[in-house]
Amino acid sequence: MNIDKMFSLIKVFILFFIICFPHILLADDNMFDDNITDYEIEDTFIMEDMNVIESIGIGADSGITEIPREMLEYIPNSNQGITDMLRITSGVQFSESYRSSTAAGEIKPAEVSISGANPYENLFLLDGMSNSSLLDPASNNPNLANDVAGDPQKFFISSWLVEDVTLMDSDISAAYDGFLGGVVDVKTRQPKKFGGSFSYRGTNNYLTNFFITDENQQDFNNGQQSKQLKFEKHFLSGALDIPIKDRGGILLSYNRNWSKIPFKHFKDWKDQSRLSESMYTKGIYNIDSASHIEASLSYSPNSSHYFLKNTKDSDFKIFGGGIFSAVNYINEKNGHKMKFHADYSFAENNRSSPKDFKAWAATPYKPWGEDSNSSNTDISLEGGFGSIKKEEHGAKISFDHKIKPLEFYGEHNISYGLVYSYNDGRYNRAETSYNYKEAVLSSGVICNGDTGTCVDGDQYLSTRYVTPKSNVMAAINAIGVYVEEDYQIERVNIRAGLRFGYDDYMNNFNISPRIRLTIDILNNGNTTLTGGYSRYYAASMLTYKLREGRAASYVEKRWTERNELSDWHISSDNVLSTYRFSGLKTPYNDEYTASINQKVLGSYINLKYVERHGEDGIAMSRGKTDKGIVYYTFNNNGQSLYRGVQLKWSKSWKNHSLMANISWSMSETSNNSYDDTYDIEELDTVVFYNGKKISLHELPKSNFARPVILNISYVGKFLDFLRFSTSLNYRSPYKALEKVGDQDTGYTEKDPVTGETVVVTTSSYEDVYYGNNVTVDIGLYWEQPVWAGTKLTLFTEVYNLFNTKNVVGKKLYSKGSTNDYELGTQIWFGVNYEF
Repeated sequence: MNIDKMFSLIKVFILFFIICFPHILLADDNMFDDNITDYEIEDTFIMEDMNVIESIGIGADSGITEIPREMLEYIPNSNQGITDMLRITSGVQFSESYRSSTAAGEIKPAEVSISGANPYENLFLLDGMSNSSLLDPASNNPNLANDVAGDPQKFFISSWLVEDVTLMDSDISAAYDGFLGGVVDVKTRQPKKFGGSFSYRGTNNYLTNFFITDENQQDFNNGQQSKQLKFEKHFLSGALDIPIKDRGGILLSYNRNWSKIPFKHFKDWKDQSRLSESMYTKGIYNIDSASHIEASLSYSPNSSHYFLKNTKDSDFKIFGGGIFSAVNYINEKNGHKMKFHADYSFAENNRSSPKDFKAWAATPYKPWGEDSNSSNTDISLEGGFGSIKKEEHGAKISFDHKIKPLEFYGEHNISYGLVYSYNDGRYNRAETSYNYKEAVLSSGVICNGDTGTCVDGDQYLSTRYVTPKSNVMAAINAIGVYVEEDYQIERVNIRAGLRFGYDDYMNNFNISPRIRLTIDILNNGNTTLTGGYSRYYAASMLTYKLREGRAASYVEKRWTERNELSDWHISSDNVLSTYRFSGLKTPYNDEYTASINQKVLGSYINLKYVERHGEDGIAMSRGKTDKGIVYYTFNNNGQSLYRGVQLKWSKSWKNHSLMANISWSMSETSNNSYDDTYDIEELDTVVFYNGKKISLHELPKSNFARPVILNISYVGKFLDFLRFSTSLNYRSPYKALEKVGDQDTGYTEKDPVTGETVVVTTSSYEDVYYGNNVTVDIGLYWEQPVWAGTKLTLFTEVYNLFNTKNVVGKKLYSKGSTNDYELGTQIWFGVNYEF
């Protein structure tokens, strides 16, 4: 059966199901019995509820969305990443490259923008431990010569291991700090009664439909590395739950996700690969009826194998992840709730690569360039950019206390906490690396034993970029203290919090006020109005000081004298580049919110407006050349503005769960990351945008900026053995920027060299429009009891069910650029066995 016929059969099955069983989709509350599970007393553990958060379906804080367990388990989630699950929530934007046809074999978690912030500006929590990377998380290019690509998350945890995901996108409590976007709080599942499970799921290019432009077709056929036409993915999971009498239990889990991606390498095909693993154990022990302790330990590495296009001996690997552990002690007695937390983590971001790169002329002595599948066959490339080790150690201890409610002209719920954290980072290039270029053909050259960069009577490499070995360390000691009161008097609720933070890295003392007022209009809980103001400060990045300490690269040249090679000499036109870090303020956002909660059909619908003003964002400025050195200095010239409106509603009943939301947003930002170069003068530069003059920093954001997004997700159980899930995602037309040239400003100035009066020109930008993107994903899960309480589940997940041709919007810099597309219909098959 070919892939088109398989797609057609699946679509016919769905339509048949809807037509023949409409009464199931419109079932009333009495059609099915509740699922009732009896638990033995010895299998019941005390669970943490220090920050119990209701889901939006039962009257929650408007800034919080809790994804129910059934959504985590059954809504299609191709790569099983935590951030991938946020696709069904509001206030979240995914990169335009998400699900791109050119990256079908990748398995990393998706990068997301929450409330207009950059992906690395979110706080990711894992059982109370920070999972946010401080090692260059904005960089994602694997082919960097002097650095290693990072990721916003230190560890990649499968959603298969997760019990609960809570997204906080606005009005965030003073208990949280170190973010400009949102907080993604992940709690792994608790041990259960004795049992276990095994799961496998996978897909490949034969189960995937690609949309390819005519311009890109040849690149796909030639196996170009930016076009992943061939791939296969495999996801394997296993777990074992071991109870400890009536005192607790232990969870043992193993997850392995891997993919293979063949590319054309010279005239043959060669595999790249990706791998993510997690060996995880968690224990819980009930000390008494009021307190328990839980501890977790995990080894969660990930790695990617690459090679440079048409380059001999260029294989290299990038390693990430590492080890983490966390301990939580929870005590609830006499109305008080206390939590002690401690964690430790070690994460790496390393590259293992050949030390030197060489660009030879393709001759009979270095002939392999002639076999490359590219138009440039007169160069024979060899080697890599050298090995680099980047490491991050983190440790944190914290204490949170929620005091017993006090009755005094209303109810006072006071909480406070304090935290100390230590993070250090290291950048280590153990060997000097050389990038050799500019081959000179010479039939008389004498190499005098230099066989590495010279061929007797043929050629020699005359220029090299020298990257010296470096070993740099940086550390951050940070403390935080907060106090917060949740005060209820009649129909008015006031939550007021204040957080104090200091670290010895930025040397800034930051004060974060946060206040929220809620009024119960009818005094019955059905209609509430809320308004709030909050300030959020960003986390300090280790990458700033690590870059400052790296030795600057420089250029050396050589020549021949009487056919013999000279020594290497520093080039007279050499320009070195290095970084400076000093006197930075901590970036912050000021947030203003207003919302209304209204009870509808037994659940709550929420309408919310969010506005954020970002100040003191980190950017870079390029200084003047001083004695052959150009200094790039980090500055606080970054600015941003975000406005968003969200409408969301969800409900769970019997065997059904439904989530729906729609959002509108607008984002402006001066720079998309701390790597962007913006002097203060540049921020005030006038440019043309659609024919109008504006300041450079007012240009719209170029990614994570679809104006309107609609999500509808549903999970239901039918006939006691069949589960059906679906997720609809609509993204409105997208407006990208295209630089179309320069335009006269109407101003004149004197040329400093000639003294002549000249007309001032500036960059001119226009909008490029991309159409609507619509995807519908479905999952079908057939559950069959086997014997003695065991269960077998066979399932299939279909992504982009209707094979919609969605264009990937992207920032354009010149006219005539070609488009990329998202994947068409893709099918995953899987099996799960529980005992």
